[in-house]
Parts: sequence; structure tokens; C-alpha cells
Amino acid sequence: MNIRLNKKAAAIAGGVVSMACLVACGDDVTQITNVGMDTVATYDDLSECTAKNEGVLVYVKDKGTAYMCSEESWSSMKGEDGKNGTNGKNGTNGTNGNDGKNGTSCTAKTTDDGIQVSCGGTVIGTLTNGTNGESCTVAEVENGAEVTCGSSKVTIKNGTDGINGINGTNGTNGDDCTVSKKDGVATVVCGTSSVQISDGSAGTSCSVAKTDAGAKITCGSNEVTVPKGVAGTDGKSAYELAVENGYKGSQDDWITSLKGNAGDDCTIAAGTKDGEIVLTCGEDETTLYKAVCGKEPYDPEKQFCFNMELNDLCGDKKETYDPTKFECVGGVVKAKVAMESCGSDEYNPETHFCAKRGATVEGIYKMVKIGTQTWMAENLNYVTDNSWCGGGSGTTEGDCTKYGRLYTWAAAVGKSEDECGYDHACNLGEGKVRGVCPEGWHLPSQAEWKALIVYVDDNIAEYSEINNAGQMLKSTSGWIDDKGNGTDDFKFSALPAGYAISTGYFYNEGMLTYLWSSTESSSKEAGAVFIDTFLYEADMEVFYDPATVNNQQKRNRYSVRCIQDDQE
Repeated sequence: MNIRLNKKAAAIAGGVVSMACLVACGDDVTQITNVGMDTVATYDDLSECTAKNEGVLVYVKDKGTAYMCSEESWSSMKGEDGKNGTNGKNGTNGTNGNDGKNGTSCTAKTTDDGIQVSCGGTVIGTLTNGTNGESCTVAEVENGAEVTCGSSKVTIKNGTDGINGINGTNGTNGDDCTVSKKDGVATVVCGTSSVQISDGSAGTSCSVAKTDAGAKITCGSNEVTVPKGVAGTDGKSAYELAVENGYKGSQDDWITSLKGNAGDDCTIAAGTKDGEIVLTCGEDETTLYKAVCGKEPYDPEKQFCFNMELNDLCGDKKETYDPTKFECVGGVVKAKVAMESCGSDEYNPETHFCAKRGATVEGIYKMVKIGTQTWMAENLNYVTDNSWCGGGSGTTEGDCTKYGRLYTWAAAVGKSEDECGYDHACNLGEGKVRGVCPEGWHLPSQAEWKALIVYVDDNIAEYSEINNAGQMLKSTSGWIDDKGNGTDDFKFSALPAGYAISTGYFYNEGMLTYLWSSTESSSKEAGAVFIDTFLYEADMEVFYDPATVNNQQKRNRYSVRCIQDDQE
């Protein structure tokens, strides 16, 4: 029976494997059940191949592959590399096609469950250790080898040949450009596009006149009014400042003096500080101010003065406010939030909480209210036994500050591995399980996870694996593929921390995440939420980006998000 693996199935290496899969380096996967396999460290550790152990499979660690006893000698089960592709033909006025690449071989690696098989760097499945089965035989067939174990057969194919390179395409010539000039206008034409450049025009003279609002300056058809000082605490007009700076005379005389000598042209330019205007008439130069806060000039279109201190206007509406009681948040004036203390740090209780464990202060976490539930908006980062930093690769831990920590299920529910670990029924009951969460918070049950998914995706009335909640719960950056990034509509900000297995290997940082629930399904499994990086196709018609609730092995290491105890 041939089964085609989709992208989602290939990614969920941490799931339960119910049968062993021996995989060829092509697209097909054939299932074999109950095949036993011994493991040795090196090739030299293999026993003698005789008629008595004909058909026996043994995995050799230092070779990274399995060997079979056949015709009194050990034969490697590793697929052969594909042949080099032929050179591509030269394209017309283009570059030569590239040589075809070798086909990809498959490798096998031992795990606690058996033998994990990878092709081209992708984990395809696991050969699980089973009870002693029937003897196996191997026979050469066209383009590979056929393995027979009892009534089951599997064919291991050689790698496929590389594909010929594609001919390059010819480039096209650019358009020539021409330039012409008439009546002070230069016209530049490039192909079908053109642009005109005009000579500068002569400047116009300016005049100043007194108005009720202040002084009106006219330059040609343009006018600008220099207002009097804005009424306020200790606010001063431009004339008052001139008097302070030594001017002697009436305000009318001062305004008249701004006109400069008869016949001199005047210019207006911005000063060195915001809110200053420099008026130059001939050799005379005068600095004017739109408004003054204390002795500091400012532009009333951008700032306002409160208690002799300058503040920026808020938002598109350019609102003023009392900074002692209000603040500008995202362009909107809002009442200031009273900050609270968490140890030596302060936090906003509307968006964060202080995690405590008895008299010990753990730290500050983000939180978000979604419907009637309040969730942590970042992964738990609390050190316990059987916890590791998320986002690791190979045998190296990742970044705890970014991804939080990964926990076995026993550690997540606050128990030892002997109490609640793999193959140990825990029977926690129906109540809330605080587990590894801080005071006032608990590990969410499967039912609470499903309620979140239904609320987020308002297209479903009850939980279904076909949903789009994953897209709306994922962070807007950090996922390895552009399609993988979410919209984070509810500020839940799910991160692709990957996961780890019991042998200490870390997988899929940047691609997916698992989040534990408190619901135990058997002595070996418990519920978890899975969010992937890729969209996958359902019913060959519609694409979904879901969050799904399923059962996983307790000994796997996943992330934790806590939910607040007190809900409406």
C-alpha cells in the first residue's frame, strides 16, 4: 500500500508513530508492521553472516544505515546516489544550462523508539522496535532492491537523475534619451517617458502690516501671519521679548521698524530653533517667535506649553492635555495607568502581570484577554527539572529569553517523571492543574484550548481541526517562511520554538510549536496544541492555517502557556 506524505505529516515528527515506515528516496512510502531490528556501534561489531541469520537487519550507528545478512555477507541498505544529469544546451545569446544535481540519498538514525529515517534532510518516519518478526530476504530489482519480510515487501529505489539545465534568455537593449530646451524649459525624453525641468523664476519683494492677530507678511501672492504670543502662563508676545532684549519704543514703532528701509527687499527663513522665524530686510535681521514657553520658542502647530514645559501635540487631531493625568498613546489621549511594582521593576497591570511563587518573585510576563479568557502572551520561562531552552538545534539548546523553556508533560503538570512521566498514569482529576505555572495561573486543559480556537476563528461554531486560528494566533515575524508568519490579531504572539525528543535532539525552530495541555489521554500520552508554519490543503480545494488539539507522547518536550484562574 503506497501512502503520499503531505508537508504537515513530515513536520510532526514528535507525534505518535503507530507503525514502522521504511522509506525510499523517491515520493512513495510503504508501511511494514512489527519488524524487529538490532543495533551495533560499529561495522566491526556485526556478527558473522551465515545461513542461520539469513535476512536479519542490523542498524550500524557509525555508518548511519542498516545492513542485511544475505548470501553469507552483510549488505548496506542505503540507497545509491543518482547519476549526474547531462549538461544543458547553450541558449541563444544566453548562458549555458547548469549540470543536473545528484539524487538525494536517505539516512537512518537510532532513537528510543527505533530507527528514524530521513531523506534529503527531512524526517520521513521511524522504524519502531517491535517483537521478533519473520526472516527477511533481499533481491535486486530494476533501479533498486526488494526486501521481503514474511508476506510484506518494500522496494528501495536508487536516487533519480538530475534534470537538464534551462537555456538562458536574451537581454533587451535600453532606450536612448534626448534633451531639448526652449523658453527656459528643458525636456528630457527616454523611450516613451519624458520630464520637463524649468529655470527658476525671479523672487518677489515682501511687505509687513500690523493686524489684530499680529503682523501679516506678504511676499508676492503668498501671505503669512506672525501671531502674537499665545495667552498662557508667563506667555510673552514677540514685542515683549524685543523690549526685554533692549528695544526702546512703542509697539507701533517696533512693528514699523520691521519693514526695513524703503526699497529693501525682505526675506523670511526658519530660525535655528523650532518656532523661530528670521526676517531679513536689507542688512537688518530680526528673529520672530510663533510662541514662547518660558523663554523657549516653539511652534504651536506641533507643541503646547504646560507649566513652563513643552509637550508634543497628540495624534492627527493635535490635541493638548494635562501631562500629569493623561498621556498620548498611539496618537490618542488616554488616562495614565497607575504602575505596579514587581520586585525592583514596574509594570502596567493592564498588559502585564507579576509572576510569584510564594515569597519569591519570578518576574514580569505579558498577558492578553481573549474573550472571557486571560492568557500569557509569551512562553513560560521558569527553570525546573526536565526543562530546556526552546528553539534549539541538534543537541544544542536555544534562546530562553526569546522562546521560553520546553518541558516534559510531567514537568509541565508539576510532577516527577516517576509520578506522571511516560508509561505512568497520573490521574490528575477534573479540576484546574496549576503545574509549573505561577500563583493565580494554571496549565490549560484541552477544553480551554478548544474554547480559545473557537473564539478566535468566528467561522466555526464548535471545535474542528479545519480552522484558521493558527494564522490569527501566530506572531507576525520569526516564522521561517513568509507564509508561516501570522497576523497576531489577538496579540497571543505564538512563537515557533520547535520541540525536543527524549534523546536530547531539538527540531523545527522557526517552523512550528507545540503547547502542552493538562489533559492526560493515557499512561503514555497527553493533549497538546499544534501550530504549523505552512498552509496545508484540505479536500484538495481550500487552504487552512489551523491550530489543532491532539495527543502527544509525554516524554516529548514542548512549550507552556498558562491561563489565568479567575475568568468571567
